[in-house]
Amino acid sequence: MNDIDREYEYRPKWWTILFHASGYTMGAVICGYMAWRGNLPQLYWIVCVLCIILVTRDTEIALERLMVRHRVALTQEGLVLPMGRWSPEEMIVNYDAITGLFVSSDARAPKLFRKPIDFEATSQLPMRKLKGARFLYVRYSGGERRIAAIGLPSHAAFEDFCELLMSRVRVS
Repeated sequence: MNDIDREYEYRPKWWTILFHASGYTMGAVICGYMAWRGNLPQLYWIVCVLCIILVTRDTEIALERLMVRHRVALTQEGLVLPMGRWSPEEMIVNYDAITGLFVSSDARAPKLFRKPIDFEATSQLPMRKLKGARFLYVRYSGGERRIAAIGLPSHAAFEDFCELLMSRVRVS
């Protein structure tokens, strides 16, 4: 493998997993109780089952965090990204294959809220204008990948990663 210049851990944080799981668990218990009491039982059972499904999903995310190590890294040749959620394998996207970099603050309608990064210019990243969750979209000849800021250790690490990637793409 190539020598790693900069590496960032890329996985969900424990507090977010536990926060979501505890909220969905409380929702399942409350809705199960309300359904058992007989007050609109069909609606409460549906919401209870939905909460149980979401708790199961959070359990899956916690197991993934324990069992699979994901990272994003920068090498001299390219950007190292995880292949998939449950795969420990990684893929390398060469810097010269990257055709576009975009930042967005909305995961639901990313194409509407994307701000392109002009990696040819030496301008600042448009990060300061983004509110809420942040995502970096890397478009390359083989497709497109999304990197969520919440998966990196901090927002400062996300901005640092974006700056370094932009400079590497600019040089190539």
